[in-house]
Amino acid sequence: MSRIHHLSFCVTIGLSLVLWGCGNSSPRGANGGAPGASGGTPGTDGAPGTGIITGSGGTTGMGGATGGSPGSGTGGAGAGAGGAISAPPQAPLMCGGGVCTDESGLQWEEPTSGGNLIWDVARNYCQTLGLGGHDDWRLPTLDELRTLVRGCNPTTSGGTCRLGTSCATWSCYSDDCLGCSYGLGPATGGCYWDAGLTGTCKEYWSSTTLPDQAGEVWLQNYLAGGGMAHIFESSFAPSLRCVRGGGR
Repeated sequence: MSRIHHLSFCVTIGLSLVLWGCGNSSPRGANGGAPGASGGTPGTDGAPGTGIITGSGGTTGMGGATGGSPGSGTGGAGAGAGGAISAPPQAPLMCGGGVCTDESGLQWEEPTSGGNLIWDVARNYCQTLGLGGHDDWRLPTLDELRTLVRGCNPTTSGGTCRLGTSCATWSCYSDDCLGCSYGLGPATGGCYWDAGLTGTCKEYWSSTTLPDQAGEVWLQNYLAGGGMAHIFESSFAPSLRCVRGGGR
């Protein structure tokens, strides 16, 4: 029986994927100082906060001579909204002749033709693929699959999710790896990948295994912009897209 671990980019319930979104906002600034004893000039408002910095409180009205008006300073509100951290922009793929090429020289199988295969068979399919005059195709790493993500900054290449070839253990997972809203990507069908790609928008095999979890491998989920792990000896058979190049 298949076991699926959903500790990474999405939570799967039956055939439905439930995505978690996250955001942040600036806390409001503290209220202003207490009124002065008497006769003070009004306290000034605190300056608005920027980004996720809390707005500073207003200065306290100081007490003046007998008979004056009370001080009435109020704290400024933190007005800056916490913006998303932007990942480096990804250049469009150049597609033609059965392959798509990115700016780094990676070439991707397009369209895919391997179907839905278990992990060992998927690896063998790529290793024996002859396409575009080349026979050095292989199953991509998780880092390479992330270069295809568009419209989901945390999980694209250079995003804040740390999962990848050099950090592939469960401890590398964080909330930044949850992905983005289900089916709201910029490509056809709400897919979070380059507009030049076709195929089923779903999970795709990587060659990146988990060093602390024997028999498990990372996948990339392009319908959610995230990913998950699965036991590759099982009968689970997602999609695959072979790659070549990249100095390997």
